[in-house]
Amino acid sequence: MFLKTKVNNDLTIWMNNQSGALLKQVIIEINCSSNDEDEAISNITKISILMNETSLQYASIGETIRLDCLLEIVQFWRKLTTHFIVAACEGGSPVVHSTISNRIYVSDTCHILTIHNFTKEDVGIYRCFTINTKHDINITLRTLTIVEAKGYSIIQRKEGENVNLTCFMNEAKHDPIMHWRADENVLVSNRSNYVIYRFETQLTDDRKHFVCTANNSRFNHPLKAEVQLNLILKPRVAVISSPPLPTVKKGHTITLSCQEKSGKNGTIDSFFWSHDGKLLSNNSQLQFTRTKIADAGMYKCTARNRAGEDSGDIEITVTCEIFYLN
Repeated sequence: MFLKTKVNNDLTIWMNNQSGALLKQVIIEINCSSNDEDEAISNITKISILMNETSLQYASIGETIRLDCLLEIVQFWRKLTTHFIVAACEGGSPVVHSTISNRIYVSDTCHILTIHNFTKEDVGIYRCFTINTKHDINITLRTLTIVEAKGYSIIQRKEGENVNLTCFMNEAKHDPIMHWRADENVLVSNRSNYVIYRFETQLTDDRKHFVCTANNSRFNHPLKAEVQLNLILKPRVAVISSPPLPTVKKGHTITLSCQEKSGKNGTIDSFFWSHDGKLLSNNSQLQFTRTKIADAGMYKCTARNRAGEDSGDIEITVTCEIFYLN
């Protein structure tokens, strides 16, 4: 079904699908003076289709971008977020607003609006229009998103874990060259709007900065996003005795400590001690205030956290005092 109206010798037809939902607005310009509708339709010379949805266009900082209006006649360009008239073409002479004339150019017919040295302030919806028709173009910045970061600047993982770092650019039209870098070294590259770096984390990856970049001949400034990787480190422990020599006289005091030795902040969730294979307490220290001969032997401490475990051991010798008879 078609609903038809005439405005200034123009026939506007709204095209409906079978369910009656509006799909597109079709403006048909007729080149005749006949009042007969059938004759008018047969003399159609040009059809301009305007999608109801706003056009989407991407830009980078510093770039020169071109906005093409789909209307047959354009009188004004306006930025909707500020209701600011950017350019006017009344009277056949295009005029750009004086405060931005050094960066914006409009064609003689007003169909093309060019913005030089694009800035964040230029982001927004630009409308070209006449009294009865309009076309909106939404200009947004190209951006890089690190999927696993979920908007944060730090990702936490475990040492030894298999990790993916996925960097995605919101525009897929112009394939850039994308890289993952760390310590100025290129880790992986891809000519697409995404790049994925897959690796198994190591101790040296803790608190490392990973940088994603995207470059293209169209981009005056490469895009960049970065994330810091913080690792839950596996325990690295050693058993330390006090006094330092693991030899103690019977009845004296000795303390055994299970200490983190990596110099990193490896959080330890639990400790387990054993003496010659027999389980003892689960504290980080063992203290003997009055040692006995039976306390001698091999002591092993196992430390665990979410990333893994590590063990250290020490052998304790208990001696008896020797008395000499005269």
